[in-house]
Amino acid sequence: MICPNCKTENRETAKFCDECGTRLDAFGLVNEEEPETESPVVENLPELDSISETPEEEASQEDSSSALPDDDSSDPSHDEELEHSVDVQGEDADLDVSQFEIALEGDDDVQSPDTSSPLAAEDDFDFSEIGEGSSAGDSSPEPIPESPLKGLDVDAPVLFDVTSFDLPKIESSEVTREIPTVGESVVGQDYQAPSNAWKSGGTMEMPKTDASSMSSGGNFRAPDPNDKKKRRKESREMRKQQKAAEKAMKASQGGSGIGKKVLIAILLLVVLGVAIAAGTYYLEMWGGKTIPDCTGKTEADAKMILEAEGFKVRVDTVSSDDTEGLVLLSDPSSGERIEKGSEVIIHVATSRIIPDVIGKTEEEAKVLLAASGYENISDVIYEKSNEHDDYVKAISPEVGAKAKSAAKITLTVEQAYRVPDVSGLSEWEAIEAIKDAGYGVYVNYVENPYVTEGTAIDTYPAKDEIVESETVITLNVAQDKATKLENAASAYLSNVGTVVFGITSYQIDSVKSVSYSGNNQVAFVVNARPFGTILGQTVYLSAVDVSGIITFDDSGQVLTVTQSNG
Repeated sequence: MICPNCKTENRETAKFCDECGTRLDAFGLVNEEEPETESPVVENLPELDSISETPEEEASQEDSSSALPDDDSSDPSHDEELEHSVDVQGEDADLDVSQFEIALEGDDDVQSPDTSSPLAAEDDFDFSEIGEGSSAGDSSPEPIPESPLKGLDVDAPVLFDVTSFDLPKIESSEVTREIPTVGESVVGQDYQAPSNAWKSGGTMEMPKTDASSMSSGGNFRAPDPNDKKKRRKESREMRKQQKAAEKAMKASQGGSGIGKKVLIAILLLVVLGVAIAAGTYYLEMWGGKTIPDCTGKTEADAKMILEAEGFKVRVDTVSSDDTEGLVLLSDPSSGERIEKGSEVIIHVATSRIIPDVIGKTEEEAKVLLAASGYENISDVIYEKSNEHDDYVKAISPEVGAKAKSAAKITLTVEQAYRVPDVSGLSEWEAIEAIKDAGYGVYVNYVENPYVTEGTAIDTYPAKDEIVESETVITLNVAQDKATKLENAASAYLSNVGTVVFGITSYQIDSVKSVSYSGNNQVAFVVNARPFGTILGQTVYLSAVDVSGIITFDDSGQVLTVTQSNG
C-alpha cells in the first residue's frame, strides 16, 4: 500500500502511514471487505471556485504551515493543498473527509452529507495536525494526486477524494464532537518524522509524546467500519421513513375531500339505522312486549288487560290488610319487556284469617300465627289438666275469623299436673307448695348430716313428673339422728296404744316426753293406766307416769321397749 502523501510503501492493513502518519483510510486505501451499501450522496455541491476563506481561516492555515518542515513550505503544490484543505473553526471540531465520498447513483437525486450525523462526529480528523510529506530524507515530496473527478463521466458512479476542493465553512456550533475514550492516537504537532531508513514491513521506535505537547483536539480514534456501516444503514432507514411519510401525507391531502364525504355518508347511514331501530323498538315491533301496570286493579280487570297484550296470566292470592280482590303486584314487574306469550303472575290480596291452632303446642301455635301475619300475642292463659299437657285449648279471636295483622291474640293452653321443685325450701314452705300444686303431702324425715335440719331435700315422685292431682307426695326433710329417733319414738308410743312391762300392762293415755340417750336408744315418760282381767272383766286402775327406753336398729325400726326406774 503506497501512501499518497509521501509515497512510502506500507502494510496492506495499515490505517496510518508508517513514514508521515497520514491517515490511509481517508483515501480509501485500506482493504476492508465490506458489503456493498449505498453511499451517502452529496446533493447540491457548492461551486468550488466560489468558496472564499475568512481571515481567521487564513491565519489558522498559516499557523499549520509554520509547523511543517521547511522543504514542505517551499513546495507550491503543498501550499495549494493547504489552501484547499478543510478547516473547521473551533479547537475541538474536526471534519471527517471520508464523509464526502460521493456515489453518483443512476437517478438524478444528489444529496449533501449531514454534518450533524454520528458519522461526522465519529470519523472526524484534522490533517493540519500531521506534517504532510515531512520525511527527513525527501527534500521535495511528491505532489498530491490530481482530483479523481477530472476526465470522469458524471453519469457513472465513482468515488473521488474531495480533499483538494475548497469546502464551505462549517461553524463550530454546527459540529458535534464525540471525544473517544480509547483508540489509536496520532503524533503531536511538533513530531519530526525520521528518515526513511527501512523497507516495507520494517518497524521503528516512536518517541514518547508529552501530554502538554499534544494539540487541544485530544486523542483521535480510527473509525470503526462496523459503526460506519450501522450509521449508514440508519441513515437509509430514516430517509425511507421520511419518503413514506411524505407519500402518505400527499395521499391524504389528495383524497381528503372524497374521504370526508364518504365518512359523512357512513355516519348518516349509521344515525338513520339507529333511529329506525329505536323507533321500531319503541313501537314494540321487536324486542318483546312491555308488561302493563295492573296494581290496584281487580283480578278480572288485570287478567283482561294482560291477556289483551298477549300474555298468559296466573293468579296467586296473598294474605293482606289491603282490600280483598285487588292486585298487589305482578311478576315480572310492570314496565319490563318480555316475549309475547310469556306467563305473568299477578298477586291478588285476600283477607287475613285466624289460623286453626287448636290442639297444637304453644310454640307451634305461635309459628302458625306469625306465618299468617299475626305476631301480637298479648296473653297466654295456662290451665291445669289431667288429660293434656302443653295443649292449645282456645284462641281469641276464634279460628277462621278475619282480623288485621295488628289484632291482639289470646291463647288458652292446658298444662298437666306436675310435681313442683321444693328442694332447699323449709319444711313448711315445701308442704304449702305441694298442696298448691294439687297434691297431698307426707313428710319423711331423713338423717342427713350434710343438709341443715328441717330443710326439704326432695320429693317422691320426683320434681316435674306428671302426676294426677290429689296424689300424696312424699316430702323428704333433713334431720339429725337424735331428732329422727325421738320423733320415731313419739310416733310409736302414740300409735301403739299399750305397753307391757313384766306382767303389767299399761294403757297409754299420753306421751309426756321423749329424749335421745345415745346408742340408738330413746328414753320416754308416758301417762298410762294399769289394767287387768278379773273373772273375765277388764279392770283399769288409776293413771300413773311410767318411764321406759325404746331401742332402734340402724334403719330406725323399733327393736325393744323396756321399763326403766325413774
